[in-house]
Amino acid sequence: MPQRILALEMPGHTVRAAVAERTWNSFHIVGVFEEERESGEPDIEAALKRILVRTGKPDVVISAIASEFVVKRLLELPFSDLRKLHQVVPFALEEHLPFPVDDAIVAFTRVGTDASSTLVVAALARKTDLKRHLELLGRAGLDPKTVTLPELAIARLLSRSQTAATNAHLILDIEPTSTSMVLIDSDGTPRAIRTVNAGITEEEDGPVADAHAASILSVARQTLLAHSSETNGLDV
Repeated sequence: MPQRILALEMPGHTVRAAVAERTWNSFHIVGVFEEERESGEPDIEAALKRILVRTGKPDVVISAIASEFVVKRLLELPFSDLRKLHQVVPFALEEHLPFPVDDAIVAFTRVGTDASSTLVVAALARKTDLKRHLELLGRAGLDPKTVTLPELAIARLLSRSQTAATNAHLILDIEPTSTSMVLIDSDGTPRAIRTVNAGITEEEDGPVADAHAASILSVARQTLLAHSSETNGLDV
């Protein structure tokens, strides 16, 4: 029997989901879904439950905590010892925090290493924000196996899909006030994560919208140029 995987992200008043099925020799995307919070609903719990009605009960849940609650960085550290990485990564992030590191949950994954250094994707969220995120999922009957970054939740599924061939992927998540992007190579390894303080809305038009679009495209172009040697083909 195939294993059904649900990847979720919940920016603002929207729930987005991707569903994949995995067997011992295959992995493919079944579909992508979106539900908006409706007028009169106190939060997005009802929208989340509507997503589950559409997708069915998953075997594995991967959820993304909203970008506004996360500090994230690509860090290159001058050593490769795993125990030392666990000690150093939280303090490497601390300079970006408006609160003590002891009040936060820190996670990281190694995405590159050589004899003298290690490249990691590191992320940090306050314990209270993560608790609220898990409580929301719990009210919908979900217990996530992994809580990750919005840029990675659905992007990871795309990179593993058999329909994705062997190309790299630049995933853009465009919101009304900000845009997040992640560059993933053909093996599914994150090579760059960027956030732009510019977004696009349906209501916005004219010079302001053009300026925001130009900012987003400029950062995307810079990211691709900086990592052109690490990607094989590209899908956006």
